[in-house]
Amino acid sequence: MRKRVSLRGVGRDEARLGLAMLCFLAVVAGVSGATVSAVFRQAGTLKWALAFTGPVGLLTVLAAKHPLRVAVGLLIVAVPFGNLRATIHGVEIPLVGGLAALAVVIAILSGPLPRRLSPLGAGAITGMVLLAIPLLSGGGQTPLLSGGGTPIQSHLVVLLAAGVVAWLTSAVAREADGLRFVLGALVVSATVQAAVAIWELHTKHQVNFYGSAGSSEFGSDYFFGYGQTFRPLGSFYDPISLGNLLALAIPISFVSVLTEPSAVKRLAGVAATLVIAIGLLLTLSRMSWVGATAGLLLSTLLLPRRERRRALLVLVPTAVALLLVIVSVGGQAFGNRFESILHPRQATVSTSLGDKVRVEDWTASLQIWESDPVAGVGLGNMPAALAQRLPFITLGAQAQSVYLQLLAEAGVLGGAALLLLLLTQARVIIAGLHSSQRRIAAGLAGSTLAMMLGWTTDVTIRYAPVACYVAVVFGAAAGMWQADRGSPPDWTDLANLVPDSRLGSLAATERTATDPIVRRRSLA
Repeated sequence: MRKRVSLRGVGRDEARLGLAMLCFLAVVAGVSGATVSAVFRQAGTLKWALAFTGPVGLLTVLAAKHPLRVAVGLLIVAVPFGNLRATIHGVEIPLVGGLAALAVVIAILSGPLPRRLSPLGAGAITGMVLLAIPLLSGGGQTPLLSGGGTPIQSHLVVLLAAGVVAWLTSAVAREADGLRFVLGALVVSATVQAAVAIWELHTKHQVNFYGSAGSSEFGSDYFFGYGQTFRPLGSFYDPISLGNLLALAIPISFVSVLTEPSAVKRLAGVAATLVIAIGLLLTLSRMSWVGATAGLLLSTLLLPRRERRRALLVLVPTAVALLLVIVSVGGQAFGNRFESILHPRQATVSTSLGDKVRVEDWTASLQIWESDPVAGVGLGNMPAALAQRLPFITLGAQAQSVYLQLLAEAGVLGGAALLLLLLTQARVIIAGLHSSQRRIAAGLAGSTLAMMLGWTTDVTIRYAPVACYVAVVFGAAAGMWQADRGSPPDWTDLANLVPDSRLGSLAATERTATDPIVRRRSLA
């Protein structure tokens, strides 16, 4: 019988070897200085290091056992630094964009074979179709990216970047142990940002990769200050973006401590969780605090009963450490901030005026939505619409809520797109809770809840670095779903994970009755 040969994998090894040879030539060119003189207008030590380390990093990725995993891990860690750009012959190129392009090429050459769409993938595509009309009708002046461009181009870049990151994350997450890897990379990324925030608080300097000293000092008119208390930014545009990121990462970091079999990795997870929690505390972002707390509680409740006590062994020391930080940094500022959560518009609260303005933005956003409830006023037209209803509106004005912003700009179509995405995320997580990935699914559930609560008081997701970081959570959930479908879970273990639950026995019965693989095993 003639053997069939698949052409799907032909040429991958040859292409990988060819890329490695090109990387070696690029290393030689970078060391000699030829790359710097050819690409950049002015030579410098940092540019020479970039021209040398870039090809070395690519060569390392290609030589790795799992090149896609390494490339996506580097991308996740670098996503918060998405505002870093290199100007080559007058064209600004995001450095993260280069990493994403590298990961896409590797995914095509050596990544896992594409499978059927997950519910999240189908939901995201349907959501893009629903957003087509509001997107094409957008014509405002809101610069969503520091690189400029029209509002339509800016929205497309953000959506495309988030979609690519989610797809790459899911491609790695569906591999064996790939889900743990991508979530570990997400925790590492958040730990780096929290460490940068702590460093900024200590030095009162902001990280600046373009400056000769490597940092720039915050002035006395620093906008995001809270009284005499400094609020760090990390590598983001504002402390709220940093707070949203750290709140999203805490439930996953917390669950990773409970799922790691190695004692060394568990200690590293505890340390990472503590650093992230301290960084989150320093941002003074109230809804990020609330989101992280709610996410931790939800993740803990979704864990198996026997592991909830172990969870307390992580939560209690972390809480004690945070209290020590509050006392050392400035207890009064934190106390006032906590008070403003319960009584935001009370006259004695120093930020009551800002919260009253936020309520006015919410009211105006609802009025804007009522004026065009189906398709909204168009993505990017929110500042102009707010200016017709409220005084002192700037070009960067927004609804102070992702949900109200989307309703006002995209109407019911945008609301339906977001609702569909969140419902499919919930469906995938619930399926994960009923599989062998229950602990990780619990962390993703807490992370999603923290994200949704953070969206109630700001629109940080309009920034590409924040959107791409959020996309990692959705991509991890999609990969978890695909991995479970590729390797059907043992539903007999579900009854042990959920003691005295009819759901477990019912799921096992339905699985045995409908799954042909399980039926064949039972008949055998």
